[in-house]
Amino acid sequence: MKSIFHEISVALKEGKKYFREFYSENTAIKELQESTFEDITFDIITIAEAHNLSQIHTKAFAGLNSSVRLIVVYNTFLKNNPPNHDIFAAINSMNNIEGVYLFNSLIEEIPDNAFRPPNGIQNKLSQMILFNNKITKVGNNAFNQLNSLQILQLDSNPINNVTENAFNFLNSSETHLELYLDYCSLNGSSFEKRAFSHLNRPTILYFNYGLISNNIKYLDQNIFEEFFNNNDKNGIVLYFIDCADCRSFWLFSNQKYSKRSANQLICSNNKQFTDESNFSNCGKFA
Repeated sequence: MKSIFHEISVALKEGKKYFREFYSENTAIKELQESTFEDITFDIITIAEAHNLSQIHTKAFAGLNSSVRLIVVYNTFLKNNPPNHDIFAAINSMNNIEGVYLFNSLIEEIPDNAFRPPNGIQNKLSQMILFNNKITKVGNNAFNQLNSLQILQLDSNPINNVTENAFNFLNSSETHLELYLDYCSLNGSSFEKRAFSHLNRPTILYFNYGLISNNIKYLDQNIFEEFFNNNDKNGIVLYFIDCADCRSFWLFSNQKYSKRSANQLICSNNKQFTDESNFSNCGKFA
């Protein structure tokens, strides 16, 4: 691919090297090499169904840092192999990026400080779609400089633990964040204390949407009460919560929390969370 773009670069005059979109479904590509695109620029880069693509060079997008608005890479065998083939560092070079769609790959981890751009804060980046990879771990402060992030999808990854600093955001914001962690491998004890205490913005946590999802049956007060207290707009979407498990009674018995959760928490007995018959055996915990 690099040789093709070299030929294009030589053939085109200055001022004629901008295109709206690059789209590829080339199944023979194994790697995006350093400076793959030469000096040809795009608003959108889409690489789809590249079933042999396993690595992207850290400087693969050199020269595109100001032009790319959206990058889409899916259905690949892509892995992250820093320092020379660091897909996150490659994305960090794009200071005007607005959306990252990276899914159906073999990426196993989002490293510490994954998005710490060398060319300035990525203040336009609002959508990060990372579903259905092989991610088991989200590193410390992975997204903390993405001030404008509105959608963060990590659903359908085998994540089984959320650390205290995974979802830290450095600056406070009134920008609403939707954080999707449904269809992962989480349960009620998968969260470290204060796992969602440093979001610094109104946030909805999506834990369950369907029948086949996480195994979260209760919401630990030590983890989630601070989350609810931090912002009146914070909420949790969780279907199939066990409304007889007294470990969630704190949420039910607090009128402010319960009212906020009325349409977001659905009991495993198909009752609304606020149904007065729920937690009938938990009176002694009131």
